[in-house]
Amino acid sequence: MQSGKIPNGAIRASSKWDRNHGPERARLHIRKGRGKIGAWSARQNNRRQWLQIDLRRVSRITMIATQGRQDLDQWVEAYKLSYSLNGRRFMWYRKVFAGNYDRHTVVVRRLRPPILARYIRFYPLSWHGHISMRVELYGKRLTGRPFSPLGMENGFIPNNAIRASSKWDRNHGPENARLNRRRRGRKTGAWSSRGLNRNQWIQIDLRRTTLIKMISTQGRQDHSQWVTSYSVEYSQDGKVFRPYKRNKIFAGNFDRNTIITRSLRPAIRSRYIRIKPYTWVGHISLRFELYGKIDTSGTALSG
Repeated sequence: MQSGKIPNGAIRASSKWDRNHGPERARLHIRKGRGKIGAWSARQNNRRQWLQIDLRRVSRITMIATQGRQDLDQWVEAYKLSYSLNGRRFMWYRKVFAGNYDRHTVVVRRLRPPILARYIRFYPLSWHGHISMRVELYGKRLTGRPFSPLGMENGFIPNNAIRASSKWDRNHGPENARLNRRRRGRKTGAWSSRGLNRNQWIQIDLRRTTLIKMISTQGRQDHSQWVTSYSVEYSQDGKVFRPYKRNKIFAGNFDRNTIITRSLRPAIRSRYIRIKPYTWVGHISLRFELYGKIDTSGTALSG
């Protein structure tokens, strides 16, 4: 933001006081000049206001910094964050952040866990004088080719391509494991296993060799059940599965609905992917999405 590498067109807001108070003025340490003021200032003062940054590609964001308005006593005292991979569906980050207490002091907050996203939104919750902000993001852009959701949430992956070791009953089947799925009638808001042990798994057949770069997981939408850690396996033929990174354990979820995204470094090139719950709260229940790209390289599997 401060350096200008993020262009003005990638910074949006719910509103602006006028053309001199636009979201492009939200850069850290920006100063009043040429009629333009020293911050973004919203048109209204309410909790529906937001400031959004498009990072142009998925990035790992580890810290955020905020300032008040340079030329007036206006600043945001507390705020929330939401984030998105596609700019359409946003998820809340779990924490309310303490913001600023004066015009100029830079207040830095660490993100634990980091956010993996392309779009970040700031939502002011309380403010002094008026909603006015300057911000910066810190982290690292993920390198490599662009990648997209592979079809759990949007239904591109059909139900018959999703299998599991077991299911609690026909209303808790693996077809319920789609990210952001909600309960529909008797069908629950997640896949739930029959057994509670480390032999349980859920598997996707991607129909062809695919480059998988990220996994997002959620708990069960309609009950306090989630997987707190898991491992990943992959296969080209659906018969012989190999553990990823010698059974690397990924940190999973801590509540029902927060999406936790984990990068795969190196990426997996395979047709079949299995998620194997390792620890859980309440019951083994899971929703998830894979992100990547159809692979045409013909190279060997990674892991």
